[in-house]
Amino acid sequence: MRGNWLAIACVASVASFATAQTAGRITGTVLNEDGQVVNEATVCTSVASGNSTSINCNIFTDNGGQFQIDKLRLGNYGLFAINEAEGYSIQNQNPGQKVALTTENPSQNVTVRLRPGAQS
Repeated sequence: MRGNWLAIACVASVASFATAQTAGRITGTVLNEDGQVVNEATVCTSVASGNSTSINCNIFTDNGGQFQIDKLRLGNYGLFAINEAEGYSIQNQNPGQKVALTTENPSQNVTVRLRPGAQS
């Protein structure tokens, strides 16, 4: 019986650790260069690992320029937004602002301001 309790405690501990590792969230608003909300932007996160950086762009702003990214691992992220049709590309917006998700502060609310894009 004691062995069963130990096994249950180990499983619960692993589950808790796994949940803690993906417990982060970033929410916020995207603004253009003039401070107006952008409702057709794609929000991107970048994560550096060694000599490489992975970029994930699959979150979109709503009609109020708001976004939410859930189930992030705790750690450091670059955060930026793009809108290729308006000239705001990965090349001129990356790496964006730094956002740290920690056990003490697993959720961040940020304002992403687009930097000057390519001239149309």
